Formats: sequence, C-alpha cells, structure tokens
Amino acid sequence: MESVTGGNPEDNGYVFSISNGNILYRRRLLGSLAVCSAGALAGCMDAFGRNDENDYATLQRLTLANIRDVPIVAELRIEQAETDDLVHTDTYELPAAEDGFEAVSVDCVWPDDPLRVMTRDADDENWEPLTTADRSDCLSLLAELHGGGVSYYSSTDECPIRSLECHGE
Repeated sequence: MESVTGGNPEDNGYVFSISNGNILYRRRLLGSLAVCSAGALAGCMDAFGRNDENDYATLQRLTLANIRDVPIVAELRIEQAETDDLVHTDTYELPAAEDGFEAVSVDCVWPDDPLRVMTRDADDENWEPLTTADRSDCLSLLAELHGGGVSYYSSTDECPIRSLECHGE
C-alpha cells in the first residue's frame, strides 16, 4: 500500500490508496470500524464470537486413551493458561489396548479457568499441549497416546455435558 497525503476536503480526504487503485476514504473507514464494533458488542460477543462471560472453554471431561498393544504410563499436567500455575499433575497406568483402545477418565480436579492441558507417555520427553482459551462452550477432551505422541480429540456442547459434577450449573 502506498500512503497518500492531502486529499480533496469535498470528498472527505482519503487515508491511503490500495494497490488496485481503489481509495479508502477516512469516513468510510471509521464508519466501517464503528459498525463492526457495534455488531460485536450487540450480542455481548467479541470479534471472535466469544461471550464476555467466558472467553475460554470449560473443561468438563478428560479421558486418557492408550491405542498401543502394550501397557503405558501416561503423565498429565494441567496449568492455568494465564499464570502457568500448576493445577494438577499425576500419572495414570493405561492397560494394553486389545480391541481398539483402553481409556481412563480423569476426575474433575481442575478449576473453571483457561487451562493448558499437557499429556505425554512417561517414556517421552515432549509434552503435547492443548489450551482451552482457544475454544468455547463446554469441552469434552480425549487424549489418545500412540507411538507417535499424543493426539487430542475434542467436542464442545452447551454446559453441562452429561452431569453437573464437573463445573455444572
């Protein structure tokens, strides 16, 4: 883009010229920004579609799954995403998967805050993170541990998912 100075006061002056030759006028730009801002605020939503009650997903269910044919030890670490404070850490023995996968549900031991969930096989050095601040609504999360690391599968729904035991209303 090329910056342009001056402009004709009768056409409200222009801010800059776009490479295809179109001119964006100052009042049109300000008007567009005002409309976008009003639209985002009208439904109590920010520009990304999140409501101002929670700007993150509420983690309501967490399951660790082993898809390998050997038993493994999974390590789980949950931190508050904004402060990096440790919320929960534990290890879980997951039996060998015989027909698909073996899974363990983790008790609801975390607060209703933006969280960073990190999982790994105890034999691996690398944590695989997932942040709830990148999502909305209530989050049900499956961490699948496999030979290549961890894959996260998630679904969201209105809160609460299935029960009120974990951050239900």
